[in-house]
Amino acid sequence: MNNQGKITVFLSLIMLTLMGLVLTVMTVIERQHAKARAVMAISSAVSGVQADYNPYIFERYHILLLDKDYEGAGEGKMEALAEESLEYTLSDEFTVDRVELSGTTNIMDQKCKSFREQVEKYISYGVTEYAIEQLADSVSGEDSDKVDEVLQEMDEDLKNPDTGNHALPADVPTADVPTADAPAADTPAADTPAADTPAADDSDGSYEDPRMNLRILSGIGIAYVIKPDSISFSENVLKPEELPSYGNIGIHGLLPVDTDFEDYDRLKQDVISCSGWTDGLFTDTALILYANDVFNCATDQIYEDTYLNCELEYLISGLSTDAENYKKAVDRILQIRLGVNFSYLLTDVGKMAELSSLAWSISLVTLVPQPIVKYLLAGCWAYTEGVAEVYFMLRGDKIPYVKNRANWITDIYSLSDLSGLTNPNSKEAGMSYKDYLLLLLALQQEDSCYRMLDLIEINTRQQYDSFRMKNAITGFAMNIGISYGDEHFDIRKETGY
Repeated sequence: MNNQGKITVFLSLIMLTLMGLVLTVMTVIERQHAKARAVMAISSAVSGVQADYNPYIFERYHILLLDKDYEGAGEGKMEALAEESLEYTLSDEFTVDRVELSGTTNIMDQKCKSFREQVEKYISYGVTEYAIEQLADSVSGEDSDKVDEVLQEMDEDLKNPDTGNHALPADVPTADVPTADAPAADTPAADTPAADTPAADDSDGSYEDPRMNLRILSGIGIAYVIKPDSISFSENVLKPEELPSYGNIGIHGLLPVDTDFEDYDRLKQDVISCSGWTDGLFTDTALILYANDVFNCATDQIYEDTYLNCELEYLISGLSTDAENYKKAVDRILQIRLGVNFSYLLTDVGKMAELSSLAWSISLVTLVPQPIVKYLLAGCWAYTEGVAEVYFMLRGDKIPYVKNRANWITDIYSLSDLSGLTNPNSKEAGMSYKDYLLLLLALQQEDSCYRMLDLIEINTRQQYDSFRMKNAITGFAMNIGISYGDEHFDIRKETGY
């Protein structure tokens, strides 16, 4: 009997121990289950907040952004929405102690890193690389190398005038003729503006300086003179201090072309000023193709409800009005065309002979050495050709990037009647006005990201007045405290697009 009592006590102790163990395990399981429910509820709550991205921006610009200000309600709205979702999802056994927004990633952080990443996701790299290669092929890979060679040949020509095409016409007297190496007495230096001479008829031995027509048009504004009636400007004016790019973009000085064409050294600077863009084509491939897809330009209106009509021009110029941005963009295209046209013109023997003869007439009056005048006139003619090219591109034509005798449009006096010109290249493959804007974007580097955000903000504000890019986030974290009976869980949840 005694042994039976001992066995009973022993079994009872074992049973109690097992029951305690089972209860402990069940408590742990319940706690873990409660925590798992809390984690799932938090994930759902945070996802719900994340799903409140701006629909207008996503549909038009394919970018996911969350306005942490919630149209003026403040950041507390995000916390309130998350807390409301948690209370709805969890049972009465749970208590939501706190919900705190902790850490956000703005679209402009780290030089617009998250914006760039979303753009790259949107753009298909296979299509993008092909399109960019097509654009690069259309310019035949020509950039600064050929221009550098031309400038070197010009300098050599001036150092060795006897080897160049500087022979005097038969009817021009040789006395007191200035040269590049030894100007005549009182001859102005090469960079000294020559005195303006009135246009005259060649029949009496005088001459007409084609630079005079260019000066007149430049004073009016060449970009406005060649603008077709089909291009319209928005009357809206941007306030730079209110834009996302304000304070994020430095001042980049690029001198416009000196359309007086009286300074030889300035001519060389202008000829090469817009080279070096080909590397940018492949560095910022996704951004360039993205801009092509979603932003308007003067000749291609994708959307009719934008704040500005000339959006690509704004990405290049960054000025306050359509008119200003259009003018600066056209001026920049003319800079590109100046270098290309100038490089070809110097290889055309017939055209250079014509310029050489005219240069003698001007040199004998202005006392500027004939070789210098010849190259200045060549610069004027190359620029005039560029004006004609842009004139046709603004009207929907395409222009071959590389020049030759067959596709040259102008004579040296063509500025007096651009409407009378015909484009021999209208049926050829070439580059459009918009293509040139994309080339110019390759020179903008990281500035274009901030200006893209400017355009996205000002257009979004027409739908959501309180929207500001400074409140636009692509990622955030929440610290959440939840109680379950005597248990308390502190959970941090991070998310992003």
